[in-house]
Amino acid sequence: MPMGMWGFDDEVSERGLKYCIGGDHMQEWYYIVDKKDLRLFVDLIYFFIEEHDADKMINPKLGIKGWN
Repeated sequence: MPMGMWGFDDEVSERGLKYCIGGDHMQEWYYIVDKKDLRLFVDLIYFFIEEHDADKMINPKLGIKGWN
């Protein structure tokens, strides 16, 4: 996920969260986060994707607007 290109790292760093990225290729990347920070991290991802209207870049069928 190219979220780093859009400043996601800055959003996470401002809140003092630490994470690692696993996976060999961009299509396989996943985040490793402390369990205590998981809820905040997921919220940051959700709002970051929504703010940048990036949900359609992941997969048009998975757009946030269709989650309801």
